[in-house]
Amino acid sequence: MHEIDKDKILARYAQRIQEVGHGAAALGEPKHRQAFYFDILAQADGLGPTDSIVDVGCGYGDFRDFMRSRGWRGNYFGIDINPQLIEEGRRLYPDAQLSVVDIQKTPLDNVWDWCICCQALSSATESVPFVDHFESMLRIMWGLCRKGLVFNLLSPLVDYTHPVHARPPLADVLGVVNKLTNRFTLRHDYMPYEYAIYAYKDNAIEATNLIFASRDDHFREVTSRWRGHGR
Repeated sequence: MHEIDKDKILARYAQRIQEVGHGAAALGEPKHRQAFYFDILAQADGLGPTDSIVDVGCGYGDFRDFMRSRGWRGNYFGIDINPQLIEEGRRLYPDAQLSVVDIQKTPLDNVWDWCICCQALSSATESVPFVDHFESMLRIMWGLCRKGLVFNLLSPLVDYTHPVHARPPLADVLGVVNKLTNRFTLRHDYMPYEYAIYAYKDNAIEATNLIFASRDDHFREVTSRWRGHGR
């Protein structure tokens, strides 16, 4: 991220922390919907109890705590560009692996099963068009995962927005995602003004039935059940 945009984001968070202290409100979530967001993102197809996760824009690392509460036991690495958030996260979760990293400037030398990015792609950019920034981020995060990338964005389907918010056209977003994979899910059914995308690495096709191979067992199950029901 360009220093102009990064400085604006850091200043915005510093002001929130000064006004409301550390917590969900400092992350721009005064309605305390973190668990709701996390639950949606954790519904990625195939995310297993021991899968590893890199959390880009992790804030305090709360996603790790949420996943631990659900019995998830995988390795977690949280990164954020904001030292204030990471410092507080280390105090809250002393056994968590948290680090101050800007992945557009400092490449990571590891790969995890999943890359999660919760609300870290919501800020408008000044130095470059947001879609260019978005594509750069997605390409980097795509390289950090083996199974898939899960992220959320602010929806363009609104009648009001704030200048600090990025609400890219859906066509632009899907164009970027489709350069990475043609197996993805867009969920715009849990909030009216935000949505999530699950992008999967495994997009192999089962040639006989022309479905994604990862769905072949389900295909056979539902087909067999229906055909065997009085037919």
